[in-house]
Amino acid sequence: PIKKFIKLTKYHDEQNHLNLFANIIIYYIKWHKIEFDYIIPVASDYLTLIKKSQNHNSLIAKKIARYFNKKTLNNILKCKNKGSQTLLSSSERKKNIKNIFYLNHNEIKKINFKKIILLDDITTTGATIENILEIFKEQNITKIYPITLNKTFLTIK
Repeated sequence: PIKKFIKLTKYHDEQNHLNLFANIIIYYIKWHKIEFDYIIPVASDYLTLIKKSQNHNSLIAKKIARYFNKKTLNNILKCKNKGSQTLLSSSERKKNIKNIFYLNHNEIKKINFKKIILLDDITTTGATIENILEIFKEQNITKIYPITLNKTFLTIK
């Protein structure tokens, strides 16, 4: 059921469920006693941001950060337009996501030696998270906790 609500938020700019999503992640962070300095939401591509008012991951991250009295860093990750991943196979997703994300190098100093939560809505193959973690690793940023709202399973139709 949560996948349906995520799709409404992600594709139809429906924001009624943002508090629910934030509370789920807040509970998860508290339960696992995750200590962090910043939350970095996975960025939406430019075309998606034109269609919608804001990046839903960013809105959720702000609610979580406010609860823990932390900050979000929305300008660290940038995203080139990649199109939807929903109809792609696992190998196609991994190819599609390569070189999509990049770091704003003016902001990297803020996160060196910090504990980061990397927030995304859904993981299916893990390609997005893996790609971003590799980018952080290249910059020697290694204290990263990826958290997603939902794990889905890839089904090819």
